[in-house]
Amino acid sequence: MGRVEFAIEPSDEYLTKLCQKAGSLEGAYKLINDNFAANEIPAHVECKMYSISNMIVDGKSNVVALYSGYYTVDDLVITKGHAPKLYNEIAIPAYFAKNQGIELGDTVSIRFKKYDDNHITSSEVTEDFIVTCYLEALGSTAPQIFTSNEFNGVQVAENMEMFSRVIDCNPHEYDYYFERMQSLYSEDEIKFIHKDDVVEEYLGEYVSVFDLLIVILSIVTAAVLISLTVLYENIFIEEEASDIALLKSMGFSSLTAKLWHYLRILILVAVSILLANIFTGVVGGYVLTEIASSIMRVTEFTVVVNPVSNFILIPAAVLALVTVVTIPALAPMNQIQIWRVKNE
Repeated sequence: MGRVEFAIEPSDEYLTKLCQKAGSLEGAYKLINDNFAANEIPAHVECKMYSISNMIVDGKSNVVALYSGYYTVDDLVITKGHAPKLYNEIAIPAYFAKNQGIELGDTVSIRFKKYDDNHITSSEVTEDFIVTCYLEALGSTAPQIFTSNEFNGVQVAENMEMFSRVIDCNPHEYDYYFERMQSLYSEDEIKFIHKDDVVEEYLGEYVSVFDLLIVILSIVTAAVLISLTVLYENIFIEEEASDIALLKSMGFSSLTAKLWHYLRILILVAVSILLANIFTGVVGGYVLTEIASSIMRVTEFTVVVNPVSNFILIPAAVLALVTVVTIPALAPMNQIQIWRVKNE
């Protein structure tokens, strides 16, 4: 995927109408681009054609999506290397390359349908390509293999996707041109999505998965926290019953003893929160990165820590929960009589 500065969603009915007029799906989006240009809107949509092909690596065949088209190759999210420029150069997903042991500069074979010289009939061929760069292809089931512009029109492309959706303007002019784009079409024809909402539109499923994980972990953490707090308090009270009785015999109230127990629990919680933040930053971040990379099939994923949540809101919530649980857990202290001091 290239630059995504807005999303465009034509209705099926309107897209069919454009395809009939233009003769192809790619031509339909060209009509939209022409309309932008006619209205002096510096926006354009780039398309990529692809077909399901096979890449042979060390004698093993892998199903891949082979992309071609007149897209801006330099807009690929490249992690290492340079964008393909020549006919026999390709870009492959970094996650796929890591799993297959493919290095930059390696030669791989791809079996695909290629147009014959008459550009009407086609034959299945196997050609060698040089890997020039790694890229990030978010969540793709079949590894996305990108060719250079010189490869366009060579393969029999069976499907089409959008590559880039760009508005070439200054940041402060974006909203103006976005509103003008919207004014060209009704909601029933084309729906445009603002750049601020694009991430939610494309990553909505992943966000839902992570939100679900957070909810599950929060419930489990709260249940464990409540159980441990009650358990520790029961153990402390039982083991220190004679000490509590001694304090009462010296004139201290049950409230004073409870406050000492509560203070001890708060110290344990504070130390636990500190250790948890250290563990999360060192080990937890690595584990979450590995899980997210596996789900999204990317190699570069960074867990961003929100200082307000990690160091203020979450600790405050934990302290509040511990306080609510500790108060009733200390109630048995009221039943400890002074005569139990004899056990001391």
